[in-house]
Amino acid sequence: MSHNIIRLQVHLLDNQLKYFVKGEEQAALDSSAAQHDTHLTAWFKLNAENEQARHTPYVEISYHFVFDSKNCIWKVRQRGSNKVIVRMYKVSPIGEVFYLKVLLLHVRGAVSFEDLLTVNGTVFIKIREACPQLCRL
Repeated sequence: MSHNIIRLQVHLLDNQLKYFVKGEEQAALDSSAAQHDTHLTAWFKLNAENEQARHTPYVEISYHFVFDSKNCIWKVRQRGSNKVIVRMYKVSPIGEVFYLKVLLLHVRGAVSFEDLLTVNGTVFIKIREACPQLCRL
């Protein structure tokens, strides 16, 4: 069996990709049913519910859990963790998404974007401000 390559999404708050059927663009935007969790937002929820996940950085989550794309949740991996290669999508080194990706390489246990930006009780507005506090740049 060959390795399974997992590509994890990196996106800012409410800036994830949405897919829709041609001609139904407005319905997709208006529909709350179209609000599915991404790998990242499902990771936040998993951290809130699962003690083991809180100790695992986003980039390593696929070694221990499998993303169920139908239900948009992470489930405990039963087998095959040694046959997984995990990558985060490439991002431009300019802008907030780059700093988010750096944070996701280091931070464990975040349950929301706000939690990701909180350092010693201080909530930072910009990801680039929180990043040097949590990571070595």
